[in-house]
Amino acid sequence: ESAPHFPYVRKRGPLTLIGLNSALPTPSFDASGKLGAHQIEAARHLLSIMPGDAIRIITLHHPPTVGGTAKGRDLTDAADFENMLRSTHVDLIIHGHNHYQSLNWIEGQRGKIPVLGMMSGSGFNPHFNGIPGWAMVTVSAPNSGQASRVGVVAHEWGADKSLKPRIII
Repeated sequence: ESAPHFPYVRKRGPLTLIGLNSALPTPSFDASGKLGAHQIEAARHLLSIMPGDAIRIITLHHPPTVGGTAKGRDLTDAADFENMLRSTHVDLIIHGHNHYQSLNWIEGQRGKIPVLGMMSGSGFNPHFNGIPGWAMVTVSAPNSGQASRVGVVAHEWGADKSLKPRIII
């Protein structure tokens, strides 16, 4: 199970960031993670008490989708996390771990939730077709009765050594 200070919550205007801890000690050549039942339930509770107009972004290290990465590098309780998300509202989930940009979707209470895997900003990894870069997440407060708006633009290094923006969401 995770350390007692997770999940953490940071609020910035209409934006609420929820940080989860998927890291745990593992044997050599095993890079799997786990959230644990207590942390998943705490995240469910936090999401259930937020105002309806809050823009909700969850961050964690491991890909939170079943099959998000190879066995032994995966989030071992990804199915439990996905099940929790089906009954809650989340606008975006951001993770790392794989070191390349990816976009997947998890079914949520209000439709599909984008799951953004972040690329490494410092390393080129030809094995995973990884290109160094960064992403800018933009949020805009919804008007009354309007869905939250979240946008992501990835900036990747091109062959000519210039940053190339690419709209993800």
